[in-house]
Amino acid sequence: MSKNEQQFSHVRRATTNRNTRISCYRHRGAEPLLDSAPEKGPSNLRLLKGVEVGSYKINRRLSQGKHEWFDEKCFIIDGNKRRPQAFAPRIATQRITGVDERKRIVAMEIGPPCYFADSTNSLAIGKACKYNARFILGLLNSKLMQWRFKVTSTNNNVGTNELENLPFPSLDFAKHSDLTHHDKMVGLVTQMLEAKKQEAAAVNESKGDYWKSKCATLERQIDTLVYELYGLTPAEIAIVEGTAPVSAASDGEGTGNE
Repeated sequence: MSKNEQQFSHVRRATTNRNTRISCYRHRGAEPLLDSAPEKGPSNLRLLKGVEVGSYKINRRLSQGKHEWFDEKCFIIDGNKRRPQAFAPRIATQRITGVDERKRIVAMEIGPPCYFADSTNSLAIGKACKYNARFILGLLNSKLMQWRFKVTSTNNNVGTNELENLPFPSLDFAKHSDLTHHDKMVGLVTQMLEAKKQEAAAVNESKGDYWKSKCATLERQIDTLVYELYGLTPAEIAIVEGTAPVSAASDGEGTGNE
């Protein structure tokens, strides 16, 4: 383990928390597909591809491929069982992202019913978990989680084991500070989801620029809240954001959690 990783031991320890009740799924195959099926129907359900998943948004215009739909009736006739997770709200992530991309974890909330293609992962929040899914969504898209993921990831896959081992915090809602952090995160993420919708729907450049700026402001506020949540020092924040001096970023000098 590098000095830099050791300096963030308080972030690593949060991984041991099992009370979050977050389950991760990798989706293998999604046949049969109906690429011309209507969006709504008793058996033709939405199929989500990784290329559709954006940070706090769904990409309506695809950079590759096309929208397709899942024929659940044929799926069941072929001897398969209905997937209960397809009928519950989940968080989707892309399963493959470039190792040099700014964001390795790209996450968005998805409402049911929806089947996931094998280019996606999903996170389901257990009934026993008191966290709002948008709290988890904010953590996943934050700069700190991007940094933490890159520390241990060696290829372009985003594995469910890697997602499950992310340091989700253990909050005690009996503590006012923990409850405040949680609720503030949910509020900021809710604003971000709406801002992303408005940015995509902007009818002119002026409105588009306004909502783009609004999203950038909200992203900074979410990152700041995450730093507070994990108790990072200014020196550690500089390492995460890539603004630390070369000696501090490479050797871990100047951080206060040895």
